[in-house]
Amino acid sequence: MQVSVEKLDNPLEHNLTISIPSDWIDSEVDKEVQEYAKDAKMPGFRPGKIPFKVMVQRYGKPLSAEIIKDRMPVWIQDAFDAKKLDVAGFTSFRLTPHERGTDFEFSVTIEAMPEISDSFYENLPVVVTESELTEEQIRKSLRKIAVERAEYVEAEVSSGRDQRITLQYRLADLTDKAFTAEMFYYSGLNSNMKEFDKVLEGVRAGDRIEIEFDPFSLRTGVAPKDELKRNLLVLIHKVERFGKEPQIDDALAEKLGIKEGGVEQLKKEVTQELERHLKKNIENLNRTSIKNALYERCQRTDEITIPRCMYLDSGLALGPYPILDEEILPNIDEDEIENRKRDTLFTLITHHIYDEHYNSTLDDKELEEFVYEDAQGYDNPDEYVKHALSDRNTAYFLQSAFKQKKAVEKIMETADYTTKHVDADESMP
Repeated sequence: MQVSVEKLDNPLEHNLTISIPSDWIDSEVDKEVQEYAKDAKMPGFRPGKIPFKVMVQRYGKPLSAEIIKDRMPVWIQDAFDAKKLDVAGFTSFRLTPHERGTDFEFSVTIEAMPEISDSFYENLPVVVTESELTEEQIRKSLRKIAVERAEYVEAEVSSGRDQRITLQYRLADLTDKAFTAEMFYYSGLNSNMKEFDKVLEGVRAGDRIEIEFDPFSLRTGVAPKDELKRNLLVLIHKVERFGKEPQIDDALAEKLGIKEGGVEQLKKEVTQELERHLKKNIENLNRTSIKNALYERCQRTDEITIPRCMYLDSGLALGPYPILDEEILPNIDEDEIENRKRDTLFTLITHHIYDEHYNSTLDDKELEEFVYEDAQGYDNPDEYVKHALSDRNTAYFLQSAFKQKKAVEKIMETADYTTKHVDADESMP
């Protein structure tokens, strides 16, 4: 195999021309033809007695195409290794059909990984969010549990508060087939949803109402965002009120399977879960702050060129390398492109930090401790850790999260940070 590399005008792009000797491909084709010939049937010839030359003429091209397709990833990887290229992904391929007796030549254009120095992320200006759990947040969570497990009786009309409403919703411009599954909505329970609660005042079973609202907020209970609002059609199936005022007491704890400690144990478990949730949300907020700061520095300095193939792909890949797909551009807006670039830059920085400062090898014990901490909300944390690390997709996600955590810690060692305090209602839905 011969490989030549040409540096292109784009800072990251290189064109590789790879040539495979005809002798190798032709000999591989001949081996396959000989196997085919044992049982092949063709008009005018006895089974298994077709001349080799005829078989090559009939099956040679499709067989060579199949062999080339199977070997292409290996040849390309060998070329990367031979030329010591650290590749981000592909931007184009140029292939021509192989002709027997001639060398097979093809070329690929790749983007190399950008060079990154430690100085790029050092002394980064970062806004760090801090928060602490309050008794009010704990009380709200206990109330939510009690309301969701209360006894209900049917009501004629909604007051917009202390009621359970069974509903479905869809984008207003779609057909009824696009309605979500039926869901319970508890009016007056979530301070983020006051706008939606007001719309529900006076509704009855069978009503269809239109509202401009953030569907993600309706699904999750997080504060609605104006930029995400859409025209929604909401179908009301049932309106219910409390049959008996919900109580936060030992009976509620027993209903939840708490056999000892009663309501005090329930409060303890809820507090622990809220603390885990708050910690994770604060980590997410601070990671986002670091992403934004890195991206702003990149835009200002132009120090790092972000490979297009890493943020303009639609899931296409050859082996571990993404393939540039500019045809998706009309389907994504500028904000989405900026978000993709921001996430890609953070991924590049994360891998650089881990490779440079943690020997690029995951510490299995430290990873297991990280996953175990994440598993504390599960009934059986040990079983979760065992399953998570044995499942390939889950393990890959957790490894990425672990690397990000280590990268954040490294960046914060030198960060020029300011602190912003928020209360628990702002940091948790």
